[in-house]
Amino acid sequence: MPANINAGGTWQKISKIWANAGGTWQQIQKGWINAGGTWELFYSGSGLQPPASIYAYPLTGNEIEITWDQAIGDNGYTLTYDLYRNTTASSPSSGSTPLVSGISYTSYVDTTVTTGTTYYYWVRSVETNGTTTNKSVWVGPAYATVVSESSLSFSSITFSNYTSIGYTASWTYTNPTSTNFSYVAFDNASSYTTPSNPLGSFTANANSSGVAASITVSSLPTTWSSDTLYLQSSDGSSTQTGQAINPNPTGYAAYVDCTGTSGNYFGTYGTPPNPPPTGHTYTVGTVPTTGLTSNQIIGYLGVPAACSGFSTPTPTTTSTSSPTPTPTPTSTPAPCPPSTGGPYTATRATDATCVDLGLTYVCTSSSGLIQYCLSATPTPTPTPTSTSTSTSTPTPTSTSTSTSTPSPTLPACPGQATNPTSYTCADLGLPYLGNYTQYNIPYTWQCCGSATPAPTSTSTSTSTSTSTSTSTSTPRPTSTSTSTSTPAPTSTPQGSCSGCACICVSGHCTTNGC
Repeated sequence: MPANINAGGTWQKISKIWANAGGTWQQIQKGWINAGGTWELFYSGSGLQPPASIYAYPLTGNEIEITWDQAIGDNGYTLTYDLYRNTTASSPSSGSTPLVSGISYTSYVDTTVTTGTTYYYWVRSVETNGTTTNKSVWVGPAYATVVSESSLSFSSITFSNYTSIGYTASWTYTNPTSTNFSYVAFDNASSYTTPSNPLGSFTANANSSGVAASITVSSLPTTWSSDTLYLQSSDGSSTQTGQAINPNPTGYAAYVDCTGTSGNYFGTYGTPPNPPPTGHTYTVGTVPTTGLTSNQIIGYLGVPAACSGFSTPTPTTTSTSSPTPTPTPTSTPAPCPPSTGGPYTATRATDATCVDLGLTYVCTSSSGLIQYCLSATPTPTPTPTSTSTSTSTPTPTSTSTSTSTPSPTLPACPGQATNPTSYTCADLGLPYLGNYTQYNIPYTWQCCGSATPAPTSTSTSTSTSTSTSTSTSTPRPTSTSTSTSTPAPTSTPQGSCSGCACICVSGHCTTNGC
C-alpha cells in the first residue's frame, strides 16, 4: 500500500522515504507498517503494486487462457502488464524478455502452445508517465498443460430436410475429458469451404457423451447435386465427414479442366480442386444428366480460355447413355460467333447452356464462356409492297435433351428462362412473365416471353404490316436516369433476323457488312 502522512490535518501521500544509515541517506523502496494491529506492506518512491495472483486454464488443443488480479498504480500513470512464459518453473529476472508486453486487460489467451506441453506463466505490472517507467516484481507461476482433442469423437452425420439450396445435417459428439473443446463444420459446395471460414462453430462440453448437434445449410447453388460436410476439432486431431445427396437435383455438377502448359483439357463430373493445381484453369457448371462423355461435357460447359487455342482434348471416357451429341473441337475451328446462317442466341454456359434453353448448340466462343445456339424460331419471310394484316403466334421452344421433369404444380416457362445475375429479360430484349413461383424454373431465375416486335419505321414505302401477338406479358419496371443517351438501334424479335449475315445475339440482331 502507499504510505501517507498527516500534515496539518491533511493526509498526503508520501512519494519517497529516505533513511540515514551511517551518515548516508538511502531511499527506502518498501517496508512494513503496523496499522491497527495489522502489518501492511508499503512502497516508497512508487505506489505501484503487482497483481496479487495469477491463474492459467487450458481452453482447447492449442489455447491457454491466463488471468490475474488488478494491480494498483500511482495517480497520473498508465498501467499495463507484462506476461512471461517458460516450460519450466524457473522464475524470470527483472531483465527477462516477456512473452508479450503492454497488455491493457487482466487476461490473455496464448495461442502459440503445443499439445501435451506444460507451460508456466508470470505477470508483472508496469506504469508509465512520460519518460518515467516503474515495474513491479514478477508474480507467479501459474501453469497449465495443453490437452489433445484427439479424444473428441463424432458419430456418423445424417442428412434431412433437403431444399433447392441446402439441407439439415445432424450428429452427436463425445468429450470424455475435463476440458471444453471447440470444433467447426465446413463443406465443399458453398463458399464456406475451410476451417478458417466455416459454416458454423461449436463447443464440445467437457465430460459429455452422445450430445446431439446439427446445422442447417442454406447457401448452396440451386443446381447442387451433392455436398460433402466436414467436422474438425480446432487442433485438427478429430474429424468426421458425410455426403449429402440431393434427391431432386436440377442439374449435375461438372467442370472442364485445362492444363494451360500442354493445352490438354477434358470434361468430368464433380467440383474442381480448390485451390487449383499450378497451370490448371476450369470452366464450371452443371449438365442435365449423368453418363456424359468428356467431349459432351465440354460441349455443355465450353473450353477454358487458356486452352481455347488448342484443338485436341485428352481421351474421353466411354458412356453407355445416348444424350444429344455436341460438336468436338477441330484443328481448324469455324469462326465463333458464326458469320452466316442463324439466327443465333448467345448464352453464358455457366448459367444456362443451349440445351438448358431448349436450343441447338452451334459453337463456343474463344473465351470458353459463351455458347451460340441456333434459335428455335425460323426467320419469317417479309411481305413486300403490300398492305396486309397478319396474326403471329409465338413459336414453342424446341425440345431440350435435359432429363429434368417439370413440376406437376407449376407450368413450364412458355418462353425463355434466364439467370438475372447474367442476363435479365430486359437484357435479352424479352418481356418479363414471372419467376420461379409462377413457372417451373430454377430458384431466382426469370421467365421471359417472346421477343417484342420492333416498331414500324417511317419510310417512303406504302407497305404496312400489322402483327398481333396472343401472348400477355408484364413489362419490367423502367429505371429512371438523368443521363441523356442516343437511342439504341431498334431490335428485331429473336428468331426474326434476315438480310446480310444477320445474327441474333442475346435477343438483339446485328448485321455484318450490311
